[in-house]
Amino acid sequence: VRVGLDWDLSRWDLLPEDLVRYRVTVFDNDAVSGPKKSSTPEYLLRFPSLQELFNEIRDVQGKTLDHLEKLAEQSAETGEYFEELRRELLKEDALTWEQERELASTLTEETERARAVEELARSIEEARTALSESGIVSDELLDKMAELSELMEMVMSPQLQEALAALQQAAEGQDPQQLADAIRKFAEDHQAFEEQLDRTIALLEKVQAEQRLHAAVKRME
Repeated sequence: VRVGLDWDLSRWDLLPEDLVRYRVTVFDNDAVSGPKKSSTPEYLLRFPSLQELFNEIRDVQGKTLDHLEKLAEQSAETGEYFEELRRELLKEDALTWEQERELASTLTEETERARAVEELARSIEEARTALSESGIVSDELLDKMAELSELMEMVMSPQLQEALAALQQAAEGQDPQQLADAIRKFAEDHQAFEEQLDRTIALLEKVQAEQRLHAAVKRME
C-alpha cells in the first residue's frame, strides 16, 4: 500500500543548512490483542545552503545558455541553407534526389530543435520557481527570470510552427513554385526565430551576471 502525503514544513521557518530528522510510525486497528505499531528507520532531511541553491541554479542556467548558443549557431546555418535552396529552385524545375534527402533531414532537425527549445523553456521556468520559493533573490531578479521564461516560450512562435508545417507539406509535393514560396515564408519567420534566440541569450547572460553579484552579496552578509 502506498500513501502520498504533502508535508508542509513552512511553519518551521527552516533556514539554509538546517536539518530535520524524522521517521514514520503506523498503528493497526487490532481490537483483539491490541494495536501494534511499525516504524521506519530514521531519515534525514537537509535544507540546502544558499551556495548550494545558487550553484544548482547556475548549473541549470549554464547548460541552458550552452544549448541556446548551439541552437543559435545551428539556426544561422539552417537559414543560409534555405536561402541557397530557394535560389536553386528559381533556376531548376525540381529538386534532385540528393536535395530532397537533405531537405527532409533538415526539416527533421528543425523539428527536433523546436522540441529542444520547449524543454529549455521548462528548465528555465523550473529554475525561476525554485529561486522564488527559496526567497533568496530580489523581486527584480525574479522579474527578469519571468521575462526570460516568456521569451523562451515565444521563441517557437505559432507563425514559425505553421511555416514549418507548410514547408513540410510542400516538400512532399511536386510543385517547385509552391516549395519555393513555402521556403521564402519559412525563412522570414526563421529570421524572427534567430533574433528571438539572440535576445534570449543576451537576457540570460544578464540574469547570470546579476545572480552572481547577488550570491556574492549574500555570502558577505
